[in-house]
Amino acid sequence: MTKRHIFKYRKYYRIRDEDRLRFSLSKSVLKIARKTRKTILTNRQGLAWPGIHFLLIGDPWGGEPPLKYVVLGGEALGEEEFGYGPPQYITPEQIIETAKSLSEVSINELRKRYNPDRFFDEEIYPKIWDEG
Repeated sequence: MTKRHIFKYRKYYRIRDEDRLRFSLSKSVLKIARKTRKTILTNRQGLAWPGIHFLLIGDPWGGEPPLKYVVLGGEALGEEEFGYGPPQYITPEQIIETAKSLSEVSINELRKRYNPDRFFDEEIYPKIWDEG
């Protein structure tokens, strides 16, 4: 996963597992998703996504499941780019595993992991703040 694949904007769609192959072969994944399933969640975290990912994983652009699914997603559905990579698919089982892992991370733990100097060194938010 490259830096450009950290999403600024996400929409979550619930799809049937049997529809997944159809999505992965389609050049219009988003159009099909909009027609076949209702949007279940829209999340606009903007530039917060890279920071959220880093606090959860400790790696700015990689990571291991299940917590990597929160920001980076799972299996790419096709190769069509939507500005930040192709749509991603995670299974219902992966969602359950991810939710369980997220429930085990406390706000206090995230606060302990936060280090502005490390964010800057890892180029999580490069050059958008000054040191002033």
